[in-house]
Amino acid sequence: MAFTCKVTPTQAATGVTLHIVPKGSSDDCFCTDGTYTPDTSDCEAGEWKWGSLVVGVPDIIAPHVLFNGITTMQEMTPQICADALENDTVRLQDTRDGKYYWVAKLADGNCWMTQNLDLNLDTAGTLTPENSDVSAEWNFNSAGGSWYTLPTEGDLIDDFAIQAWDLGEYVKTSPIAITGCDDITTNLGACPDQFTDVSSMAPMTEAINEGKLPSENISIQRSQYDAHFLVGNYYSWGAATAGSGNNVSDSGDATSSICPNNWHLPPYSGNGSYQNLLSSYGLAGSSTSGNNNINTSPLYFVRSGEVDAGFALAIAGNTGSYWSGRASDDKSAYYLYINKSQVVFSDYYRTTGYSVRCVAAG
Repeated sequence: MAFTCKVTPTQAATGVTLHIVPKGSSDDCFCTDGTYTPDTSDCEAGEWKWGSLVVGVPDIIAPHVLFNGITTMQEMTPQICADALENDTVRLQDTRDGKYYWVAKLADGNCWMTQNLDLNLDTAGTLTPENSDVSAEWNFNSAGGSWYTLPTEGDLIDDFAIQAWDLGEYVKTSPIAITGCDDITTNLGACPDQFTDVSSMAPMTEAINEGKLPSENISIQRSQYDAHFLVGNYYSWGAATAGSGNNVSDSGDATSSICPNNWHLPPYSGNGSYQNLLSSYGLAGSSTSGNNNINTSPLYFVRSGEVDAGFALAIAGNTGSYWSGRASDDKSAYYLYINKSQVVFSDYYRTTGYSVRCVAAG
């Protein structure tokens, strides 16, 4: 007779022992008197006659935290993400400013923000290792950061400028629509056929729509909006990397970011990268038909355009651009670019204002 002890979750198995107390003569013993580790062959072979079994369990068993058992971005851990099932979704609060973000376990095995970062660096205060993806305290204003509420055309700015733009609370009204704004404009309000001001609306919650809408083409209904499609803020690479990118003069990775603690900017390649994520859905380099899927469930990438090096909002509604954590040279960094017909991984000037998504390891 064989005895097997199984314990779930796996964290609880540490220290579990099986104590066998035999009775009768030594010839009748299945095992000698003693303590054994379950699932081992420490016991001698033989026919069990009689006796007693005692299973010893440690006094403290590590708790198993479920994906939907956390409430803040900063509570995410690799173990929580690893234990989540694909497509598990939860809405978490960023402790730095109280804003909420949809996050999901996606097909690449990692947990991603499925909503653009909307952190106002000018009022967020000092980012610390306890609340942000930084190794030391960093303050946008003390670092010489410049915050804008409207893009204004101007001269080419310094390659290492730390700048960001908050263009208001706008949602991409029709996520897969590719009719965009004029090539150059001053704000999203100039594109009412593509973007809707939701500052006076309430966000839809998972309880209302389970994270989805009756039609994935529409992000506004009943004066409420699906927060997946919020445009968020635009950041230069120097701002997105919490200034650490300015220490990378050539190809290399930034050591920090403005993502919440336990989250980071996607690397250019490998696990946790945009390439791996989109390849998991067959979308990398996809055609228009496949590209539409990048804008809806479960990825929800927004064609929010960019703030170009001359401080003007460009091609909003037609394209979306998202920073990675790697520089390509002393003037440029890699990013994900979504246009009308393709998904492209390329590099461009660090001065450009792009969107930010964060990833947590699974």
